Amino acid sequence: MKISINELKFLFEILIKKAEEAGFNEFVIDKDNYWLVSSSEREDFTIATPEVSVGSMIDDVESLQKVLEGINIPTPVDFDRFANILIAVGDMINRSDKVY
Repeated sequence: MKISINELKFLFEILIKKAEEAGFNEFVIDKDNYWLVSSSEREDFTIATPEVSVGSMIDDVESLQKVLEGINIPTPVDFDRFANILIAVGDMINRSDKVY
């Protein structure tokens, strides 16, 4: 399977526009910790019970804000941080009473 950078950009724009149209202007993430499965174990279905660690939404947001401010350079780990935030945002949208 393949997906291009342009497809990802376009898809993100479509989803964000849809969220804005539904009345979402910002998201208050009220839970900090989440379960994190390492990338090497996430795709290995031969492991009966993968090891989990604890991720921090606060750390993710603060690190990405430093990238936005130009304090930190973007790294591959920032994709994981951004993905964790998108999961939290998706959960909030799914649980909301707004028509989406």
